Amino acid sequence: MPNDEGTVCPLTPTKGHITVDYLKSHATVTALSNALAGAMCTLITQPIASLRTRLQSLNIYCHGVPKDARSKLKALYKVSMRDGFFSLYRGGGCSMVISAAGWFIFRFTYDELTQRKVVEFDSKMGNKLILGSLSSLVTTVILHPAWNAKLNIELQTSKTKLDGWPQYRGTMHYLFVTTRDQGIKGLYKGWEVNGIGVIYYGMVICLYETLSESDWEQYPILHKFKSIKPMMNGMLSKIIPTTLCYPFYVSRTMQICFATELTHRKLHEIFFWTLKHKRLSGLYAGFQMQLIKSLVSGGITFGIYEAILIAIAKIYNLAAV
Repeated sequence: MPNDEGTVCPLTPTKGHITVDYLKSHATVTALSNALAGAMCTLITQPIASLRTRLQSLNIYCHGVPKDARSKLKALYKVSMRDGFFSLYRGGGCSMVISAAGWFIFRFTYDELTQRKVVEFDSKMGNKLILGSLSSLVTTVILHPAWNAKLNIELQTSKTKLDGWPQYRGTMHYLFVTTRDQGIKGLYKGWEVNGIGVIYYGMVICLYETLSESDWEQYPILHKFKSIKPMMNGMLSKIIPTTLCYPFYVSRTMQICFATELTHRKLHEIFFWTLKHKRLSGLYAGFQMQLIKSLVSGGITFGIYEAILIAIAKIYNLAAV
């Protein structure tokens, strides 16, 4: 449909032809595309996530890693390999479900709120941050119990089993046992961290959408790499939020560790205990793995997301010819 200037609006399909921008105006399409992209990315990055979680827990539990080990990561990897490489995929099924469901709920809510203009300020970035945070809040309320299941299962090794840690056969087993023993309150233990995560994902989508609006064609150097723009934007959008929020995720992992002096402590107490006894390096334990995961997942997730939308548009347009 022509606008006031006589040009065709990108959000309105011409006869037998649709554009990616038109698809992005439909929340269900973007949500399904982002869900598929998130699940595929998680399948690739799950071993990194498991190593990251175990590195975080080294502040309070050894996992069989010698105290004098020069490289904690190398030593932990060797210990983990005793259980086989696929032991790093423990919690992988749960992670894929969380990723797919999380991205679907988040993207659908964000796009719906954006299109309905629920929040309107003069600052576009401010709007994106608030809408992203609101969408993340909805996602967190629904999926926090599954996130707890994921962390508990990722920490399971032959060493934790030997030391008497609870062993869960999967997400549903964790949810059943926790509800039976601790009630609904137990499922939402550690909610404070995901409360901070609300801001984290708000920042991620705000930065990604803002970077996506930048025109690389204005810069000859960047124009050559236009095809990987979604991946680069996805990677860049994760750096700042990951760096700012990471210490709180470390505190939550330490709280989960079974039968330690921190198991029943509140998260802020664990945060300051770690800062006192392990210093800043303790709060950023495993950060190198998380940064790699964030960069890879940001690039892959948003790259696949955009590629899926492009493929849908191409297939539809070819079929309509």
